[in-house]
Amino acid sequence: MNVNVRDFVGERAMPGVSGGSGLGAQIRAEWTKMASLRAVPLLLALTCVLPVVLGAVSGWSVRNAFDKKLNIVRADFSPVNSGHYPLLYAQVLVIAFAVLVVGSEYGSGTIRASLAAVPRRGVFYLGKVVAGAVPAAVVAVIAAVGGFLATQWGLGDYAVAADDPDILPTTAGAAVYLVLMYAVSVGVATVLRGTALASAVLIVLVMVLSPLLNRFPTLRPVARYLPDHAGTQLMTVGESADPGLSPLAGLVVLVAWAAVALLGGYLALRAREV
Repeated sequence: MNVNVRDFVGERAMPGVSGGSGLGAQIRAEWTKMASLRAVPLLLALTCVLPVVLGAVSGWSVRNAFDKKLNIVRADFSPVNSGHYPLLYAQVLVIAFAVLVVGSEYGSGTIRASLAAVPRRGVFYLGKVVAGAVPAAVVAVIAAVGGFLATQWGLGDYAVAADDPDILPTTAGAAVYLVLMYAVSVGVATVLRGTALASAVLIVLVMVLSPLLNRFPTLRPVARYLPDHAGTQLMTVGESADPGLSPLAGLVVLVAWAAVALLGGYLALRAREV
């Protein structure tokens, strides 16, 4: 496998080489493309709002169940974990955003013009990844913090203590999880090109496959290393956490998924005409 650094930094960034487009210019161009897609601001806004709404509703529901002594709350209930559950739904919006960032150009046919303007595939690809990662990181932090606070507000007297040592690491882990799922999604979408197929594969991967495999004891060790299960260990504490996969190990697994997906996307982009 031959990956040339010149393919990523751009000709303007290399001394003695003229012409071409640099990474900074490509990132700005990608932001311009995103601004022209009406669905992008909607997806980003919903990623921020959905966890807040779901968190407030779920927190209030749990508080109501406790107040009325209804035996419907899980025995291993944790206000910390509860504060991060809304992120599992927000990740669908992050996936949709990532797929749109990549797939919109294939769907519209403008990918040919884009690659003609930026012939270095590495610069084109890295610019697209970084340009999308910036807003993804911003909304990930907002969603993680907003969803957690809204859940605690809904829980009322049953909320976690403000000085609980698990709050900061799990909230940071929740934000990191969303950003890395964005990276996984960009890589997969680049390999598959089409938005519909990429969306279907990713949704099945994070929303269907893990619960399905966990139903079979012999397959649970496999589910442990899927990106969603590994990533959720970053924001899970207590009895709900996987004893066989620490938060650090989960982070390593998720980073590996992101790295492989991004590398696969680059190699696929480099190997074909469009």
